[in-house]
Amino acid sequence: SVRVPLILAGDVIDPALHGTIDSRPAMLTDIVPTICHYAGISVDPRLPGLNLTGEHKHAGAFCEFHGGGAECPQVAPAWMWRTQKYKLILYRPGTVIDDAPLKGELYDLENDPYEWYNRFDDPQFEKVRFELMCALLNHIAGAFAKGPAYGDYAGMKNIQST
Repeated sequence: SVRVPLILAGDVIDPALHGTIDSRPAMLTDIVPTICHYAGISVDPRLPGLNLTGEHKHAGAFCEFHGGGAECPQVAPAWMWRTQKYKLILYRPGTVIDDAPLKGELYDLENDPYEWYNRFDDPQFEKVRFELMCALLNHIAGAFAKGPAYGDYAGMKNIQST
């Protein structure tokens, strides 16, 4: 789910964008706002995601994983935040209700593009780890605060009328 290529094509795409490559971080949640933009449909502002051809860009890309981890069965989810320079993975071993501290992986993608060296506990990367954890938390808080609004296809109209 990370670094999956996406091709946008068609007559509705601005000709200035034809043949261009955009390496901005993107997520699956960006597909709906992008399609809505080109279909002329207003997007429910509570939905997470951005129009991929718009002026706004994500600071990084998010991914959530549920399943088995390398060290032990992971009942609790793992979260990933990836920027151009770094990739952070956080997970809690065991279950969601365990008080176990978060564990993680941190990769310096510029100097270690194949992710061989985990820098999570490296004191030289403490500031980077903290900044990425804050960015990840900020993304999760914003995305979860926005949605989902199951079955509410009217978007903000219902909120504004009350």
